[in-house]
Amino acid sequence: MLEKGLVEKTYELLREVSLCDRCLGRQFAFLTTGTNNQERGRSLKWVLAASGHQKALADDPEGYQILKILVEKGDSDVAAGTLQRLGKNFEKTAFSCEICRGKLGQIPQFAEKIWSAIGGIDFRSFLVGARVPSDITEAEDEIKASHHLSWGESIKSEISRELGKSLTLISGKMVDIKKPDLSVVADIFEGRFEVKINPLFIAGRYRKFIRGIPQATWLCRRCRGKGCEECAGTGRMYPESVEELICKPVVEFTAGSAGKLHASGREDIDARMLGNGRPFVVEVREPRRRAVDLNLLERKINEAAEGKIEVLDLRRVERSEVRKVKREESSKKVYRAIVVTSKKTSDEDLAKLERAFSNVIVKQQTPTRVLHRRSDRVREKQIYEAKAKRLAPKKLELTLSCQGGLYVKELVDGDGGRTKPNLSEILGSEARCSELDVIEVGVGGG
Repeated sequence: MLEKGLVEKTYELLREVSLCDRCLGRQFAFLTTGTNNQERGRSLKWVLAASGHQKALADDPEGYQILKILVEKGDSDVAAGTLQRLGKNFEKTAFSCEICRGKLGQIPQFAEKIWSAIGGIDFRSFLVGARVPSDITEAEDEIKASHHLSWGESIKSEISRELGKSLTLISGKMVDIKKPDLSVVADIFEGRFEVKINPLFIAGRYRKFIRGIPQATWLCRRCRGKGCEECAGTGRMYPESVEELICKPVVEFTAGSAGKLHASGREDIDARMLGNGRPFVVEVREPRRRAVDLNLLERKINEAAEGKIEVLDLRRVERSEVRKVKREESSKKVYRAIVVTSKKTSDEDLAKLERAFSNVIVKQQTPTRVLHRRSDRVREKQIYEAKAKRLAPKKLELTLSCQGGLYVKELVDGDGGRTKPNLSEILGSEARCSELDVIEVGVGGG
């Protein structure tokens, strides 16, 4: 009963619409597995041709009509050959599928065209998407609705899949629907396609050994990067940054178009980043080379930096590592501050500081020095432990183990009372942070 129903449905379709094997088979795509739409369509036409032949042999005029429709509307060589065997000379005319307009048959050639454009790019996996003109999708939807077809897939799905299969055969690369290295969006009807090279992510840690270098590139506040007298035409507030020192060699090494540094927090421009280094991820945009020697890249970055910074532990990661690094901004950190006071400090003063700054919550209203770029609100940060050591009568070293994001300079001078408690009020002395180093990042806790 099912076979008879399919034969009748095929005949019903072809009497009204000219369909190639692929577009006919696609209307029944969900009824069988282990084959493709072209084979489905060809098989349906063969069964219908056999039915027509059977009727013709029984002198049923409908048999000849079925075979004629298969030739005219289905471009069936089987039906044309059968008519010839029956002594009916029927000349085939030019055929055009009313849905795909013959474009589905050109997918292998279109895949070759795509490969000629992406063959020079280093990638292991890809994903293909398709664009289909609205008049084609609307025409197919109308056919499905008018003939009550509920077993078919969309032409967009078929194009994407078949292009992917053709590209795999040509390139040996695999389709990856979740995390492809490269994406292609193709319009076989217009003969166009777009290639998107997805970013490459390289993680590691960096140390900064000199002061006066910002983490990120700072554009000139006046010209916003265009170049002016204030920035001496450079477009920047500082001649270099940690981001540039790391990203430039990475972009060159991977043949990318640009790079962006994502880091777990940031140190002040005049602070060093020492110890185990700060976690970071470099996002390389449009990398044409992915299979890079990370040990060699690490050496190249460090050589080019000339002792200003150092990277270590480079490794390939996924995009999710960026979110992980950002979440760690408030993780436990250790700072070392050199503090200059207006009064001499005693042993009791040092002990008082250690007691006051151990296991305490500090409330900090946004420091005046960053009000131009951060919202004015009170932030609470925890200090886990403090150690104080006298270096000179009016100079001490303060080591703080605390929650990331603590403004250490304001913890020292009080920022006009915007940070509570603060070192100045505890000692009853004016104090300022003359040097600041970050010596541990992400060491657990907090």
